[in-house]
Amino acid sequence: MFGNLFDKIKKVVEDNSDKSPEELNKMFFDENGEPNKELFGNNLEELKAELSAFKLSYEPTDFSDLTKFSDDELYDCLPGLLFDDEMNDVKKVAHIVYEFDMEFSNGGVSQYFVNTRGEHTNELASALEAIGATQYAKVCDEFIKKYNIKPEDFNDNVKNYFKVAESLYPYDELEKAIDEFYMTDFLQEYIIKYVRENYLNF
Repeated sequence: MFGNLFDKIKKVVEDNSDKSPEELNKMFFDENGEPNKELFGNNLEELKAELSAFKLSYEPTDFSDLTKFSDDELYDCLPGLLFDDEMNDVKKVAHIVYEFDMEFSNGGVSQYFVNTRGEHTNELASALEAIGATQYAKVCDEFIKKYNIKPEDFNDNVKNYFKVAESLYPYDELEKAIDEFYMTDFLQEYIIKYVRENYLNF
């Protein structure tokens, strides 16, 4: 989130290591105490936007009128809506698919199964089907059945955990199948549509 901005600040400090703290301060801020726009450019605005989205995702949010949210805003709010103790069947579907989308986009199929300990293995395909993501549902269902993947395979035993993480299942097989359509059949759009259509159940 902060990488580009911090890298820029670090470089300025390193390039001006001979300057005093007061002199550095003048480089970063103008006479009114405002950040130097020539130095930071758009980085500060980008940082503010990312911080706002991050904060929004974990704040209690009023979902009574979803029309006030853009698709991106709604998606950013979902962790605060889907990861709590009040879980009904409709909400659980969105939770399962959102979790799959987040883990897959960050680290692929193996990350999803390992990080979630396979908790929703038996429900993943049906949840994907419920939101209309039929291509995802088909390949996940086939993979899980083919290799008889079960939640109990992913217990908290350290030895078994690393075995799962490394090579228990040929995750790349499912990953390749999903990659065929992942960039054109956006799972995020299915999730947003499902939440909008069923928001009274959240």
